Amino acid sequence: MGLLCFFLNASAQVEELTLDEQVYLDSITALNLENEATANSQEAYNRGIALFQKKDFKGAISAFETSIKYDENFTAAHYNKGVAENEIQKFGDAVKTLTDLIELKPTYSKAYFQRGRAHQGKNDFLNAEIDYEKAIELDVSNPKAYYNYGTLKFLQQDYKEAIQFFSKTIDLDTEFINAYNDRGSAHRMLGQYAKAIADYEIAIRKNPNLAFVLNNIGTTKAKLGNYEDALASYNRAISVDAKFHLAYNNRGVLQMEKGRLNDAESDFKKALDLE
Repeated sequence: MGLLCFFLNASAQVEELTLDEQVYLDSITALNLENEATANSQEAYNRGIALFQKKDFKGAISAFETSIKYDENFTAAHYNKGVAENEIQKFGDAVKTLTDLIELKPTYSKAYFQRGRAHQGKNDFLNAEIDYEKAIELDVSNPKAYYNYGTLKFLQQDYKEAIQFFSKTIDLDTEFINAYNDRGSAHRMLGQYAKAIADYEIAIRKNPNLAFVLNNIGTTKAKLGNYEDALASYNRAISVDAKFHLAYNNRGVLQMEKGRLNDAESDFKKALDLE
């Protein structure tokens, strides 16, 4: 019996660890937990990217939130969460998300640009302007920052400044079609109709299937008194997009001014049906 008790005691005995050995084991455990958290964060992030690409922005936001929960310093997850929030016009949430990102990465130009978008979405033009300026300061080669700054100036009816920013956008990216269109609209608002048409025509040469640009050409030509050319532009806009209610409305106005009341009535009715 004594021999049996000896082996039982020996098998139950645990060797004590030194302090250094215990710290080493604790660090291994922490590393394993950290690796698991990183893997979970990456998996959730990849799921968010897939959902984002499918335009399931709500699902993407949820996945990015999970990613951040596992790794609060994962800057890409913060960024894409903020972009997705902008896409579904959750501008207040986007401001908070992107502010958190900027605290992690104060020199990230795109974060300021996206936060500027969020501020602009909230009609907080002052803070949008501050963020666009910072985005440009950190990256002078980003045409989108100049373009959005231009749209901000346009909304504030500062058309001359808007033209400067749209021009800078075009200098950086000659294929930025919306910049030509919006610079044309700024010229139109200043009564510079020839310059407006020139910009619109560049845009439409680059993409002949933009109904809103064709509509803008029609509106500007109508202001110049070129009614037949304006009518042709509205007709082209409608042929490109048969559901573009503004083109029907504007064509109706033109028809009414030319005394074609039946045609005008038909266009106005169509515009109302589509609106």
